[in-house]
Amino acid sequence: EKPELRVLDISAQVTRVTRKTIILEDETGREELSYQRGGVTPGDLVHIRGVASLSEDLIPWDILKEAEVLGRHALPEPLVIPLDRLDFNRDDMKHIVTEGVVLSSFDDEIDARYRILIIKDNRTTLPVYIQIDDFPDSPPKTGARVRIDGFPFRSISSWRTFPQPAVVAVAID
Repeated sequence: EKPELRVLDISAQVTRVTRKTIILEDETGREELSYQRGGVTPGDLVHIRGVASLSEDLIPWDILKEAEVLGRHALPEPLVIPLDRLDFNRDDMKHIVTEGVVLSSFDDEIDARYRILIIKDNRTTLPVYIQIDDFPDSPPKTGARVRIDGFPFRSISSWRTFPQPAVVAVAID
C-alpha cells in the first residue's frame, strides 16, 4: 500500500541550488528537495509549501508548490575535513572541502550528465560525482592530488539509487 501524502510546510535556509534540486538547512538538519521553479539562491531564508510522501520503495519524494523568500543570511564557510574523517551521518549534505589522490576517472555509464572520480586519502576511497556541464575543462589526471569542494551524500538518487556514500563536487582544484 502506497503511503499517504503529508503537508510540507517548512522554513529553512537554502544552502545549495542545482537545476532540479535545492538543499535546505535548519536547526533540525538538512534536506534535498526537488525544485525547478527558480527564484531562490544560496543564502535565502525560505518558507516552502507543498506535499511530501514516500514512494512504494520508501524513497522520499516531494512536490513543492511554492517557495517564498523571507530574507537572506550569510552562508557558513565550508567544513574543511580530511577524507578519512568524513562522517556521512553527521556531514550528509553539508558544504565541505576535502582532498585526495585521483585513482580513476570515468563517465557514468547510466547518467551521461556525470563523470565519476575515484579518490583516495590514507585508507579511505570515495567516489566524487561531477556534473560534466559544470566542469568544461578536462578532468584531473590519475595520480593527481585534488581539492574537492562539494557536498557529501549518504546515498544519491538519480536514474538509479547509489546506496554508497559519495561527494558531489561543485569545484575541483
